[in-house]
Amino acid sequence: MLNIINEYTREYFSITVNRQITTQDVLYQLYNMFIMRGVPDYIRYDNGNECAAHAVREYLAKVLVKILIIEAGSP
Repeated sequence: MLNIINEYTREYFSITVNRQITTQDVLYQLYNMFIMRGVPDYIRYDNGNECAAHAVREYLAKVLVKILIIEAGSP
């Protein structure tokens, strides 16, 4: 499951449910969100493989989005 949520307003931008979420799925959802809502200053995500992928980090660096990672085991 991939949830994209505004932490301040708690508004859901995207909920993706699938047996396996690929890097392409993440990039597609981020691209759509950026088109609809604009590019945020930062994105916070957990340690899931699809988000830790080099392609996602590279894309976020290109659009000047800072990355904040939630460490494993953190609430």
